[in-house]
Amino acid sequence: MRPVEDIAVQFGVSSRNIEIMQIQNSYEFGRNSEGVYLAKKWIHAYSDAESNEKIKVNNYLSLMALRRGDHALAIDSARAAVNAATEMHGPSSLVARYLRGLEFIAQEAPPELRGDSARVAATTSAKGKTQIAVEIQGRSLRALVDTGAERSLISRDLAVELGFQLFPNAKIPMRYAFDDEREVELAIAPAINIGSMEIKGDVFLVVDMATSPVRSSNFVLGLSTLERVGQIGIIRRGKEIVIGPKNFDFECFNETGQMFWHSDGLGLSAEIGGVTVPSHYDTGFPTTYAYSTPIRFYVPGKRASKLDSYRQSPVGRNADERIVAIFRSLTLVLGGEDIRERNVPIFSSLDASHALGIPLTLGGTITKKFELIVLDFNRMQYAAVKRWGEDSNDCLTE
Repeated sequence: MRPVEDIAVQFGVSSRNIEIMQIQNSYEFGRNSEGVYLAKKWIHAYSDAESNEKIKVNNYLSLMALRRGDHALAIDSARAAVNAATEMHGPSSLVARYLRGLEFIAQEAPPELRGDSARVAATTSAKGKTQIAVEIQGRSLRALVDTGAERSLISRDLAVELGFQLFPNAKIPMRYAFDDEREVELAIAPAINIGSMEIKGDVFLVVDMATSPVRSSNFVLGLSTLERVGQIGIIRRGKEIVIGPKNFDFECFNETGQMFWHSDGLGLSAEIGGVTVPSHYDTGFPTTYAYSTPIRFYVPGKRASKLDSYRQSPVGRNADERIVAIFRSLTLVLGGEDIRERNVPIFSSLDASHALGIPLTLGGTITKKFELIVLDFNRMQYAAVKRWGEDSNDCLTE
């Protein structure tokens, strides 16, 4: 496969934008030290760059600096992105409001993590929604483990009840799939105990998810928290969760797959008919689904059934009218393992971002098809195993 830089040169993309692509690539695949170096070099070399380019580079720089624990750099780059967005779009624009939220997050001290690992019981519904017990301020509650949520979420009433530190003037715009955009407050969590592990000082979004067509939990552990613990293993089709910095030895697995970050969260590499298809991974969503334009690019010969043969939406309101067809059956390869998803809805691509974006979302039902799924946020690799017996416990390092 030719490097993306070679293809970009062929189509007349400037060297400045090729370097932005390299920075984005470093961010997507977790090469944060490399990405920070490239972004700082780019900012020094192109001080006269356009505002939209400065927004992109400083946004990536802030996110990668946060992952490296360099909060001073994260704050400075988030502030530079805010200034560029305000200059280009105005202070009340969506991008400026989002970046101000990122600046607030960068200013907060990083969450404290105590304890090496934890193995806790979990419950997973038929639609793949996995919940675990957590304890906050002596109270036990159920938390939805949601790889589709970029940040952890809590309802306002529960946040007040549990003693979260609320910041009503610090807000950030958010929108989930098939949901309306909303502006939500930020809050700092007290100690959250998950088995023998404790996470203190994590940033949550304060939002009522009861009206969401997809998610209906008042306490959600999203990617910002899951990434912090390093690894997460979902065992026995969602009956147990193992979390911690390094609980699984990846040398034990016959095959592993690539993880990556994208604009909507976490992605996994999948295969359809021998073609690698970048896929969004969302355990909070009830089904696997595709977007019409990009899926046709990756698997142009795959036949779909007409809309009138699909009688019931797996999502509900705001989604039915966007289903244009379905795949009756879709065979995927994840981590070297074949699985089959049935009645996969295909949604219309509303705009250019959908048309050029991720073609497939792997829903929570994927959890029910594997004895073990491991996400390693340090390696940016995942393992998916359909048969995982007691002898495979050797892969656990705990």
